[in-house]
Amino acid sequence: LLYRCCRRIVLALGARMRELQEVEATDDVLFMTWQELLALREGAGIPTHALARRRRDFVEQSGWPAPPPRIVLRRGATWCPSDTPEPPSDFDSGLLRGVAAAARR
Repeated sequence: LLYRCCRRIVLALGARMRELQEVEATDDVLFMTWQELLALREGAGIPTHALARRRRDFVEQSGWPAPPPRIVLRRGATWCPSDTPEPPSDFDSGLLRGVAAAARR
């Protein structure tokens, strides 16, 4: 719910910035960092090359397949979508079980 609320606020800002002709498209703000938004409000130029690259990356990544519904890994192992191992049949104590909720940063 918080994400949707923040998204609406940012898109409202984008709509206002579009009216003022500060950005080309309302959703340009979704591809900007908060630092870039603040700098833009203070008179800096639009990072057009960065926006174009981020938009291209978004479109490309939107076409990626969804991860499998279940991923079982041994402690310390990582998952790569191009090389997904089958879950082992012997679920011993060395396995982590669960649902991924967010990326680690």
